[in-house]
Amino acid sequence: EIGGQKFSDFKGDLFFKDNRLVVEKFLFDVLGGSLTGNLFLVQKPGGPMLTFTTQFSGLDFSGLIQPTGKTAAPGEDAIVNGNAQIEFQVTQGVGEGSVSLDQISIKTAITRIGGETLDKVLLYLDPEESKPAIVDTRAKLKLASPHKILISLENGNLNVQAWLKNKVLGNIIQAPELKRVPVASLKQFDRISGPLQAVGRINNILKYLSARGLTFDEEGNPILF
Repeated sequence: EIGGQKFSDFKGDLFFKDNRLVVEKFLFDVLGGSLTGNLFLVQKPGGPMLTFTTQFSGLDFSGLIQPTGKTAAPGEDAIVNGNAQIEFQVTQGVGEGSVSLDQISIKTAITRIGGETLDKVLLYLDPEESKPAIVDTRAKLKLASPHKILISLENGNLNVQAWLKNKVLGNIIQAPELKRVPVASLKQFDRISGPLQAVGRINNILKYLSARGLTFDEEGNPILF
């Protein structure tokens, strides 16, 4: 259980050798749907990197995003499909360090999401309706339905591109792009930072898995290298 969400029925092929961790063809259930993909922990010039690639289907967002205090749209509108690639730069050294957004890179393509659910997600990101791109996209959702959403997180900045399908004419239109918005500036960042720090426990495990060796200083403290 992570951040209040339960992950169950995990299956996959695990391989670990020479500081390299691989979990191939994993599959587990979460949010009423399933995730499948591959996970790699490898050494790169900048240090150990965890790469997570996945496809997800049937995820039920109805109880996840509730920015207005109301339950999100039930049924088909709340079902989300898509794919994602997540990279996590493991911090090296011994200690309980905090996790920074700069360590995380995310690229997500959402291929299915209901209009009401997308509207609630956008409102969750911008509850004060202060970002014109989000306000404009929400206005367009009154006459169009979601077609494809691209979301990326890089260096702590959020980017969102959305394509919508006109309900009357059937043509595809691109909504205004949300560019380089610092995640730390979002109204909901306090809710995000809690689960983010929970990742710190994973980081500590990965530091030992990716270390080439372990020694101790004169006081008996462990030193990874």
